[in-house]
Amino acid sequence: MKRILPPFLFLVAVLLVPTAAQAAFVLYSHTFGDWSVRCWRDPFSGDNSCSLTAPPPILNTTGERGFIALAEEMYGLAIWALPGGEPGAHVILQVDDNPDHPTQLDINGRAHWRGEEALDIIDEFISGDTMRLNSLPIGGAPSLVEVVSLGTFLDALSTYQAKLLTYSVKLPQDD
Repeated sequence: MKRILPPFLFLVAVLLVPTAAQAAFVLYSHTFGDWSVRCWRDPFSGDNSCSLTAPPPILNTTGERGFIALAEEMYGLAIWALPGGEPGAHVILQVDDNPDHPTQLDINGRAHWRGEEALDIIDEFISGDTMRLNSLPIGGAPSLVEVVSLGTFLDALSTYQAKLLTYSVKLPQDD
């Protein structure tokens, strides 16, 4: 038994250490009320990434809540959401009493707002109190509504922007 144990431990170490090293490395994680900022290092590319999302994972333990995030894309800022529903379903994002921002779910079940509209929405988030994400299912099923407080959004946004610089996150437009 003594002869088998050292080679076995060596084999376990050789197999498990590289696997553990491949896990994403969390650089930063903080919750700001209904918003969360997280940054991590991709184990395969070595690139750093950050996200600004609502609701934070701790408030979405069942995965049944809608999800909204800011993302830097090739041509600038985008806001995308996973509100639940089938591709083609209508989605409305509204901040307080501001005009609706309608869109439809794409084939992956995501709603997108880009360009000037995304910038307008961010301005509304900064000055607003409450965001509503309303998914209108096809076929008349009850609509799914996610309500998110914007009271801490500006703090989360400022931290997100600072962390993009701190961790030298490579943005798509930097390519």
